[in-house]
Amino acid sequence: MALTADYNLGIEEGAGTPVFVARQPIFDSGLKVRAYELLYRASNSAVFDGTDGEVATSRLLVNAFITLGIDTLTAGRLAFVNFTRAALLSEFPTLLPADRLVVEVLETVEPDAEVLAACRALREQGYMVAIDDVVAMDDKVVPFLEVADLMKIDFLASPPALWAEAARLAQEYDVDLLAEKVETEEVFEEAVQLGYTWFQGYFFARPNIIAGHALPASKVGHLRLLRETHRPEVDLGALERIIRGELSVSYQLLRYLNSAAFSWRRRITDIHHALVALGERELRKWISLVCLSGMAVDKPRELVVASIIRAQFCELMAPHAGLRDRSSDLFLTGLFSLLDALMDQPLADCLAELPLSPDVAAAVVEDRGPFAPMLAAARAYEEGDWPGVTAAARALGMSEERIGAAYVDAMRRADALLAGGLSD
Repeated sequence: MALTADYNLGIEEGAGTPVFVARQPIFDSGLKVRAYELLYRASNSAVFDGTDGEVATSRLLVNAFITLGIDTLTAGRLAFVNFTRAALLSEFPTLLPADRLVVEVLETVEPDAEVLAACRALREQGYMVAIDDVVAMDDKVVPFLEVADLMKIDFLASPPALWAEAARLAQEYDVDLLAEKVETEEVFEEAVQLGYTWFQGYFFARPNIIAGHALPASKVGHLRLLRETHRPEVDLGALERIIRGELSVSYQLLRYLNSAAFSWRRRITDIHHALVALGERELRKWISLVCLSGMAVDKPRELVVASIIRAQFCELMAPHAGLRDRSSDLFLTGLFSLLDALMDQPLADCLAELPLSPDVAAAVVEDRGPFAPMLAAARAYEEGDWPGVTAAARALGMSEERIGAAYVDAMRRADALLAGGLSD
């Protein structure tokens, strides 16, 4: 059974209105995902002007909660959505369930009597209200503290003195704090010490290099599995011996093949039978996914989620980029693109241990070669970098709409894989 067989996205080039909805994870202090911020752009405009805010909010709500489905975008977690003044006063948030939505009041919204009353009413109905992009504790921010549950502090655009001042005021007003645009582990740790409990930024995807330290035993075992799996000719006997020494992999393999995704006439109860039943192509992909998951035992699970989404996306792009016969390599390109953060080693060193195609290494390490545009499109989409999506679409010679549809489908497929037997 193929997990990611080629399939028609069902969208004609140039048909309909292109729609982009990206998501950015929001973590707790244990680096577990608590929520996603949803970001909207229309593909025919890289940047909105001031008059487009109402359209952006309404289209995001329709696409996220109705067209695409909120579960696809947030996997059951909270959704942070920006609201303009007009959207707040029109009571748009109340069209959506209070237990799924966090109402973000845009930094451009003034705290006049009508806006504060609208925020107060939303809280009374069970909605969380967040103040967005705070860079100064001034007369515009303080009134919102009376009607908010959460304050988002922009750590890139504000000095450390403001971080501490915000922590003091948050305690006074009983408001939670979210540190956004956290770029390093040091800044993350400082925010934790100050009492911040929500975190957003790219620090989680950056490797923490520890020179001179050996990899933990479990990661060494997974690396051995990856190396064996990606040899030109897979030696099932050698692979079976390695898997038998990795209890968690053995368990997950048997659990996966006996799940509802398959309909074998009899249960598969031994490793050799499991490897034969899965087949070489799917075996390479499945082992890669499981090993990647195993390497993330001391890392945010979102690293694995992002890696799997990238893998699915790059593979889905293969036939549309004229690379149908390279779909497996494209899958690995996306899958291994965050390996440095998982293994705390430079990407070049990680990939040097694996017998991969030179095109995979060129795309992942150097952003060049035939696979680079697909990986660039995935990165741009997940970061909400819409000009980057536009540039990738041009490089690939396809519509932004097709890229958007493929990315959403990649999220669905990643969720299915994670639910089908990979470890949490």
